[in-house]
Amino acid sequence: MRRVSVWKVRPGREPTVNARPARQRWRRARSVAANAKGKHIKPADDRPGGSEQTNLTDPDSGLMRKSNHHEYRQSYNARAVVDAEGSQLVPGARLGGNASDANELVADIDSVAEQLGQPDTVLADNGYAHQSEVEALEGRGMDVLVATGAQGRQRRYDFRPPRPARVPARTPGEWLQAMTDKLNTEAGRATYRLRQQTVEPVFGIIKNVMGFTRFTLRGRAKVEAEWQIVCLAYNCKRLHRLMQLAPGQGQPQNAPRTSLVWLYKAPEAANPAPKPNIYREVSRNEQSPR
Repeated sequence: MRRVSVWKVRPGREPTVNARPARQRWRRARSVAANAKGKHIKPADDRPGGSEQTNLTDPDSGLMRKSNHHEYRQSYNARAVVDAEGSQLVPGARLGGNASDANELVADIDSVAEQLGQPDTVLADNGYAHQSEVEALEGRGMDVLVATGAQGRQRRYDFRPPRPARVPARTPGEWLQAMTDKLNTEAGRATYRLRQQTVEPVFGIIKNVMGFTRFTLRGRAKVEAEWQIVCLAYNCKRLHRLMQLAPGQGQPQNAPRTSLVWLYKAPEAANPAPKPNIYREVSRNEQSPR
């Protein structure tokens, strides 16, 4: 015998079956199905649907945007490794079709030529904060400093009244908390402060002085070659500027003797030079042409 609930009985009419519990169960089941994850995800079809689209001009590029306040564009993620010892040269450069940098730190460091050796210290923004990538570089003997928040926006002198302590939404991982504590030390702040003063001018010169604001070629192989040529042109420009600081000498006065600067000196005037100590890793979105 099936049980039903009677909502209201009026004189002269048949009792009405209450459908509200059944409707509530249906809505609850639909909500659970809509929020389901993991094994309930529908597998992708082998053939695209009628409403799906792709970029026929450059299918290797991806939809990216600079920030939440910018529009989406077909772009590539151009990355550069910059020497933070004072020369501001670019020993390594890579190109990616994904806006995320979480799994690219090791590959970007490996883009540096073997003849230059590996860096002793790596500085990266919070986009590269990934435990496995950081631990892989630390396993090679490198000191890695990756931002875990807005470290560059911290005030040097803050006279505002202290804010009340807030309970964090979630507990950070052990390695993330250890990295935050490392950056909050005096030595960590002094070293990580080199990030803005070394790599930001490089991209500023490439975009505003050299006038390179978008790629002109199509296809990842051609675009990556174009980015390598741009970085090579910047290195030539930077080396020329370093030479002008001390006319008649191969090495600028008071300039750090990194292997990058001494690479272009005459062999008879070159002296054994130490390897670069600090590299800084950064990514910027260089957009494809219209």
